[in-house]
Amino acid sequence: MGFFSGMTDALFKEGPNGENLFFPNGCMGSGYVLKNNAHKTKIQYSMKKWIMAMFAIIIINSVFVKWIAYPLIAIHFIWYFFWIKEVTKELPKSSVTLKYSESLYLSAKSTNLVYLILLEILALGVVTASIVILLKGKEILIPLLIIGFFGVGVVTFGYQIYLKCLRKK
Repeated sequence: MGFFSGMTDALFKEGPNGENLFFPNGCMGSGYVLKNNAHKTKIQYSMKKWIMAMFAIIIINSVFVKWIAYPLIAIHFIWYFFWIKEVTKELPKSSVTLKYSESLYLSAKSTNLVYLILLEILALGVVTASIVILLKGKEILIPLLIIGFFGVGVVTFGYQIYLKCLRKK
């Protein structure tokens, strides 16, 4: 029920015949039929580790030495591309698609409500601070980009909180 589980579970769904489907590119790509539950668990574990490593790289970029993160990000995505090719090469493609709303629901289902509320508050705080900076008039582009990015987060986390509360009824 953690944050990384929610991000990982958004890439998996059950097919119409009960089969496990994996969407390595989320709602932007094809799905693949997994062999069994053990195969699903193995891929979920690897995906969770990949996402955790990506977050670590982002933190390194934000807090520490910026130039080190750029090659790490490139290497990380190149590795992901080849890993996905290897994982899916013998798997049949599914005709089932993953909708963005389904992905958000699957993520919300696996994420603790407290995490979602904290993320919503954090995103609202960043948007508010960026609006204040924008209104002071010294910076324009960066605050607008931040408002756009975290504004999407506000809407996404708000919708996931709504889904989570709706499910409890």
